[in-house]
Amino acid sequence: MKATDTQRPGLGVGLIVVAIMAINALSISVVLPILPSIQVAIGADVATTQLVLSSYLLSLAAGQVIVGVLADRFGRRPVLMAGIGLFVAGATLAAVADSIVPIIAARFVQGFGGSAGIVIGRAIVRDLFDRERSASIYGYMTMGLAVAPMLAPAVGRVLDDTIGWRSVFLAMATVGVVAGTAAWRFLPETLSPETAAMRRSLVADMAMLLGVPAFWAYSLMLAFIAGVYFSFLGGAPFIATELIGLSATALGAFLAFVSVGYLLGNYLSGICSARLGTAFMVAAGNTVLCVAVAAMVAIYALGWLNAWTFFVPVALVGLGNGMAMPSALAGAVSVRPELAGTASGIAGTLQFGIGAMASAMAGAAIAAAPSALVLALIMTVLAVIATACGIWSRFAPE
Repeated sequence: MKATDTQRPGLGVGLIVVAIMAINALSISVVLPILPSIQVAIGADVATTQLVLSSYLLSLAAGQVIVGVLADRFGRRPVLMAGIGLFVAGATLAAVADSIVPIIAARFVQGFGGSAGIVIGRAIVRDLFDRERSASIYGYMTMGLAVAPMLAPAVGRVLDDTIGWRSVFLAMATVGVVAGTAAWRFLPETLSPETAAMRRSLVADMAMLLGVPAFWAYSLMLAFIAGVYFSFLGGAPFIATELIGLSATALGAFLAFVSVGYLLGNYLSGICSARLGTAFMVAAGNTVLCVAVAAMVAIYALGWLNAWTFFVPVALVGLGNGMAMPSALAGAVSVRPELAGTASGIAGTLQFGIGAMASAMAGAAIAAAPSALVLALIMTVLAVIATACGIWSRFAPE
């Protein structure tokens, strides 16, 4: 099944692409409430049980580079179907495992397979549309993706309470089967024969992409923008519960409020990118981001810390992220459109890798010096680096 220039895939195909990309957001968030149940049932310690999440994230980050290269070499459909197969296999093995080590290993397999959804979903959009239109579509798609992590923890808790923690992994496997069946039946091959014929060696393709300064500018901007939010996630739970005194329920409600800003930013990206251009959206998003973190520094330096002064500026951070990230991604996969899969994979690995490091750094810093101002300063440094990369992208050679 192939897409042509005269017959673009419609809404149904777009929903399938969103679904295969949303699998990862679901798989990350849905296990959070069941980790204590796994710990008790399996008899593992807290640190080891945490690897059920960490192993997935590590594999998800590392797998994107490999998947991207393979998707440019062999096509989108076969690599996607193989990835979904690994995802389903990993979730199924985790559901039937009787000790913690096999569960961790199964989650690693699941994460590697899940990376195909992120990489290939992004590459398919760039195969079909130009840079500005791709940024617009990424914005709309991310709005849908943002819903999964908001709902998944509640779903995981209900399944755990009513059926048991193993049902959560079986539910993920079922979602993978449904998404894979839909992709097999309706998703076209978007890598054209002409583009495939341009392939050289894997090393040559990678070297060509990594030698483009604009690719690094866009990819690092994407990664450090994500790092601002990941650093917030690394420090927010401690600050919210220990320094502000919020309950777990209130924390969840305020985090959902922050997500509204991200949704709005992606909506603005969706309606404005094609009309105003990716360069404008990058500049506007980074400006909002810098204003938000600067306000946080000023507020906390004055000692004004409460739930609203903590979360409202971060909602503005989400707004700026949502405005800039789709255009940064569109730029990264557009510098060499024939290598959109490879570009998507590398950019995704940088995004998750730097995001994970930023989260760990913020968590360690807050543990050493419990202060909202410390977190705000870390977020400010990352935002300044992201903005510098955005300025670099305006002048970097393509």
